[in-house]
Amino acid sequence: MSEWIENGPAVRYEIRRNADGLIREVCSGMSWHGDFIWGEGNFACDCNREIFFCDAAGEDDSNRHCGHEAYSVRVTAVDDGRLIYQDHDW
Repeated sequence: MSEWIENGPAVRYEIRRNADGLIREVCSGMSWHGDFIWGEGNFACDCNREIFFCDAAGEDDSNRHCGHEAYSVRVTAVDDGRLIYQDHDW
């Protein structure tokens, strides 16, 4: 499990809907705080990932379902593009 990282780098999230391979990119001012939240925490659940995915396109996200297979995530640093985190199935 990763530790919470004080003042981590600004990150860019790529969220892929696995059913059709559509990827949406979300640039965020949020700093990276370790991989636990994406790998095992709240953001690992499809219901939360669907919110980010839909918000990236301004779509309604009212049909959320919990699970761990519908969406995959890759996270890179905004400043230099280095890979910070990606799901095992990316």
